Amino acid sequence: MVTNLPEKAKALWAKAQMEKNAVQKLRLLKEFYSSFPKHKGTERLEVSIKRQIAKLEEEIEMSKIHRKRLGSQKLEWIVKKKGQIQLALVGKLGEALKILALWLNYCCVFALCF
Repeated sequence: MVTNLPEKAKALWAKAQMEKNAVQKLRLLKEFYSSFPKHKGTERLEVSIKRQIAKLEEEIEMSKIHRKRLGSQKLEWIVKKKGQIQLALVGKLGEALKILALWLNYCCVFALCF
């Protein structure tokens, strides 16, 4: 069967296919869905558009959840400052311990000299 889409619907379909942003594409697909006539010739098109809309809505929802998770993970790396000195050692564990021991010995010797 022939779909016989009006020009407005064809233009919306072309815009929706070219759009990269998921939110804008969802908006255009919903506009397209409401603009074309529903009859026996457009049943497959209707089902296809409904699937695309559902897929985009799910994708947008997953991206929102993913952004929330990333934000909460960043909070784990925040270290609140306490005391006068805050020291961060990066590297292998054995090397970090050696550097820390040398640094503490140097500070103790330096403090005793004065």
